[in-house]
Amino acid sequence: MALPEAPNYIALMSDNIDRLGRSFTASTYGAFAGQLTPVLSGLLVLYLVFWGFRFWQGRGESSVIDIAFRLFRIAIIFSIATGWGPIQTLAYGVISGIPTAISAVMMNNIVNVGRGAMSQTTVERDLHDFYQIALLASARMSAPATGVVTPVPVAKQAPPDADPAAKSGPGNRGAPPADELLSSLHSGIVWIAAALFVGYAVFLMLFSKLALWIVLALAPGFIVLLLFQGVSRFFSGWLSVAIQTMLVPIFFYAFLSFFLLIIKEVVIALKVSMDQGAVPTIKEIAPFVLVCFSGLFLLAQIVPLSARIAGGAQQWIGDVLQGGSGRIFPASLAGERGNSGRTIRTKPSGMSPVPPGMQGAPSSLSEMNDTLIRDIQDRNLAINRQTRNR
Repeated sequence: MALPEAPNYIALMSDNIDRLGRSFTASTYGAFAGQLTPVLSGLLVLYLVFWGFRFWQGRGESSVIDIAFRLFRIAIIFSIATGWGPIQTLAYGVISGIPTAISAVMMNNIVNVGRGAMSQTTVERDLHDFYQIALLASARMSAPATGVVTPVPVAKQAPPDADPAAKSGPGNRGAPPADELLSSLHSGIVWIAAALFVGYAVFLMLFSKLALWIVLALAPGFIVLLLFQGVSRFFSGWLSVAIQTMLVPIFFYAFLSFFLLIIKEVVIALKVSMDQGAVPTIKEIAPFVLVCFSGLFLLAQIVPLSARIAGGAQQWIGDVLQGGSGRIFPASLAGERGNSGRTIRTKPSGMSPVPPGMQGAPSSLSEMNDTLIRDIQDRNLAINRQTRNR
């Protein structure tokens, strides 16, 4: 039984998303930026007022370079968050092109014997062929249970004294109800297993691309949060989500390229059995169902793996945005620098004042000591600045 030739709908969906993604991101980004421009202008004025007040109290930057860097940072954030221009176009091209470029490099080193290196197009084509073979096998196994009777010429009928079992051919209604039920069960298992595997693979492909477009379109509302230290963690969370959506297609195409090559013999065995006109038996069905569930469980690890990597990046980004150099680098590798530019070194471990009962959390006490030292230095610097002003 041959199924009608169907177009590669998986490749069509991928092409449609790639074509619509850029226009959606650019138009939505511009619309959000236009509506948020008055709000961002007000927030910018408040930010400058509070920053000037802190500087007047002696708690601001002490050097001209720091002041110039802060003003430059404010100008860059405001310009990026209030419109779609060349900078946004360049950033969009880099962010959307990184997963494609890395995936292409990885798949070029995954060579399929007789067909060359893998690519995004070949992965989508092989995934579509995998599902079509499963549909053909399911239809072939359910054919005996449909009750289709092939007419047999009278001249070729067996003699009356022949074995009754010889009268039942592959096209006759000679199969008992138990065999019909078993064939229908096998047909359903093959289709469900293939649908779960291919369906989850298509879901990951669509999710990674759609999520990246939507996350980039929401960028103006999160970029402006960089102006305020208290809510800058939301920007780091948004950036970690963007990194995760960039990692998902990289792992997806690499994992799927390896997996489709690994299971090639199993799929070919099922296809050859149908090409010979036979109905697939448990010998071909069992390995096929096994590889379907194996692929499903393998693809299910992509999102947690990407989340772990993006979670580590979020912590580092938050430390950078908060300006805590002592949190970025271990205290044993770099001393804590105060506002005066002098390096403050910690005491040796033998002189540690930590009581015996509190030695389980040395990092917390070290952070408390560093915070107290920074507060004392800030206070002394403010007093010296006010004294000079008088």
